Amino acid sequence: MTKRVLIKYGEKEHLEKLAKGKIRFAPSQYYVKMEEELHNKGQGDLLEGKLVFYAENLKFTNTDTGEKFFAPGKRRLLVNGQNVNNMPLFCISEYGDDYFTADNKLCIPQDKIESIKKDFPKATHALIFLDADEFINSVRQADGHLIYSDSIHYYDYETNDLNMMSFLSTGDEDAHLSNGAVTLSVTYEDRYRILLCKDKEFANQDEYRFVVLDELSDVPVSYDFSYGGKYLLLPIDSLLDAIDLR
Repeated sequence: MTKRVLIKYGEKEHLEKLAKGKIRFAPSQYYVKMEEELHNKGQGDLLEGKLVFYAENLKFTNTDTGEKFFAPGKRRLLVNGQNVNNMPLFCISEYGDDYFTADNKLCIPQDKIESIKKDFPKATHALIFLDADEFINSVRQADGHLIYSDSIHYYDYETNDLNMMSFLSTGDEDAHLSNGAVTLSVTYEDRYRILLCKDKEFANQDEYRFVVLDELSDVPVSYDFSYGGKYLLLPIDSLLDAIDLR
């Protein structure tokens, strides 16, 4: 039987609100500003909502004048999708079979907990949702909004990762894009996939993410949702010991 829990790290009073059915989404630009202001790469991310790729010997055309110019050498390019910065996000950590002992105890390695505490220095507690699927389904229906969710896809942002390009353009990491010329196209409707990709250096967070598709906002927004499953609210250091979830 596959085991899975979702854990939200944070301050106790905020987690208590979440447990009672009030969930807070923040626009993706919020995490960009957080790293800019706090210089904490982990809680914030300057590359949130951006496409990163490398190209050599670029040729550009001014579409107004038709003028062409050439940029020699290798360039690191950042591309922002339209309105992606204003798509509200909710982030939580996901732990599956690899984090459970044979007798059904949740066991998260100490180095991972210490990494989480470093990335989220204000986090004092952990809110564990034992019924992961029920939590996911309830959040997807929060206040009647159209909300998509998935585990974060981690890629090496120092390379043009073919799997990432495939996921962004088709939604499938394993699509065959390697034969012949390829045109990467991300439609406006599918731009949310950009928010499901992060650099592999964030992989320690084991992130699962919800993205609101039918509302844009430049400030955090809160929704009501109804989760009827089991949960545990514990001091974050309690996770240094195996937690019996039976």
